[in-house]
Amino acid sequence: EDIVEILNVIDCVLLTSVTEGLPTVVIESYSQRKIAISTICGGVQEIIRDPVFLAPSNDKKLIKKRIDFFLNLSSDESNFFLEKNYNLFLTEFHVKIMIKNFFEAYKEVLSA
Repeated sequence: EDIVEILNVIDCVLLTSVTEGLPTVVIESYSQRKIAISTICGGVQEIIRDPVFLAPSNDKKLIKKRIDFFLNLSSDESNFFLEKNYNLFLTEFHVKIMIKNFFEAYKEVLSA
């Protein structure tokens, strides 16, 4: 319940799952203008669309490279990714958008 407070004191979210359904932690991090680095699993690639923040779960060296990439971003580069991720959240994963999409899918199923 204190995810916003936690996200406000960290620089980056690191998700190193082997399996994942809908990675809500990534969506939550984007909502607070944070960068997420993750292993490739479940629906992660549908949210994290920049391959520079993704690595296979069995590739520890590449995960480290992704973390190093993040740590070496300039302020401008970091701001670019933060705003890009936040805009993705607003246009595709905000609760209002999700409700609309579920409602549309529900209507489609009922009319089939």
